[in-house]
Amino acid sequence: MDFNEPQPLFTFFLTLGFSFRALMESKYIRETRRHLVSCAEAVTSLIFTVLLLLLRIS
Repeated sequence: MDFNEPQPLFTFFLTLGFSFRALMESKYIRETRRHLVSCAEAVTSLIFTVLLLLLRIS
């Protein structure tokens, strides 16, 4: 593994974690509306993952 290049796999796993957390929060503790924060974290992580993939391709 070359750590000098960006590793999008790490951010992909972060995206999966945030998405799972948002899903569970929206399903079981919906009244707190905390799932909206987790959704925002998942979207932000997904954007960074796509950017890292684009950097790796170019």
